[in-house]
Amino acid sequence: MSDITTLLKQATELRLLRSLDVQFAQLIATSDEPARLLAAACLSAEAGEGHVCLPLAHLNREKLFRGRHPELAQAIWQAAGEPHDWHSLLAVDARAEAKALGKPMLMLQGGRDFQVPDTDWTLWQQALQGRTDVQWQRFAELNHLGIAGTGASSLQEYGRAGHVDTRLVDAVAGWVKAQR
Repeated sequence: MSDITTLLKQATELRLLRSLDVQFAQLIATSDEPARLLAAACLSAEAGEGHVCLPLAHLNREKLFRGRHPELAQAIWQAAGEPHDWHSLLAVDARAEAKALGKPMLMLQGGRDFQVPDTDWTLWQQALQGRTDVQWQRFAELNHLGIAGTGASSLQEYGRAGHVDTRLVDAVAGWVKAQR
């Protein structure tokens, strides 16, 4: 087990991270990518607290674990290689990676999704053009979270209670069943 993984597991013992956060990180990155492991664990932790993104400004030694257990935060930061340029470290060409993946995919789009606008949706369709193992479904009235609404969507809408639309859930369930 790598130093970073051991340290992240210590963070779970102190309840700074959940076991799920470390497991998620290990799915996303390998032990030879310690900065990515750290970022993935932090992203999972933020999602577990109900946040929809991880501001890169929060990925620094002082803010790690919200200032709790600074000695462990310092050790993890050093094990991660003391990253400073998160934009280049985390840069990914998602469309190129998806194209190279060669696995069946279900691509879903909410028509009210301002985070993945129609122009991005079109770029995804172009990147995966000709792939018979990719299914596309668009839901005109859904936002980025899969919640139905009317009019323009906004970040404020994310703060209101809502439920993922059952048509979206059914689409995902049907696609998963079809993969068996």
